[in-house]
Amino acid sequence: MKRRAPRLIDAGFSLVEVTLALGLIAVGILSVLGLLGTSLASRSQARNDVVLASMSTQVLAKLRAAPFWALGSDDLATGTAGPLPATLDESVFYFDLNGSEVAKTATGVGNEPVFECRVRKAPDEALAGVSGGQENLVEVELYFTWPVAASTDPAKRPEQCRVHTSVARYE
Repeated sequence: MKRRAPRLIDAGFSLVEVTLALGLIAVGILSVLGLLGTSLASRSQARNDVVLASMSTQVLAKLRAAPFWALGSDDLATGTAGPLPATLDESVFYFDLNGSEVAKTATGVGNEPVFECRVRKAPDEALAGVSGGQENLVEVELYFTWPVAASTDPAKRPEQCRVHTSVARYE
């Protein structure tokens, strides 16, 4: 019995098979590329969330370390003793991309201010008149905006976040 050599026509893939395979590969690649943009946006948002938490902790630590009567002052290191005014001044802090505090006029790669935090303070009205008329609680709103370079007006910056908390007198 003689054996025949395989025919070359039977070997390989047909045009239809190659087209289907390339179509499936293209769909897979496009799906991965579609997810890439979403994952980058999620990564950026997660980084901002971590940095905002760090900056909030830094600002609240300064507020809690200041004497209670100084919370009405724009500069937390100074102030005058006595009851808190009805509307408290704003304090402003600037932070770089990593959440480290910097001066508003800081320059240099990585040191320029990216985040601005405006601290709005107000006496807690629910507790007004308790403890002999002495204020014991200040409501605090941390208003973060970024990027600082986008506008001098914080309301016109594309990214904003508000954090609400209270600072109490412990004496």
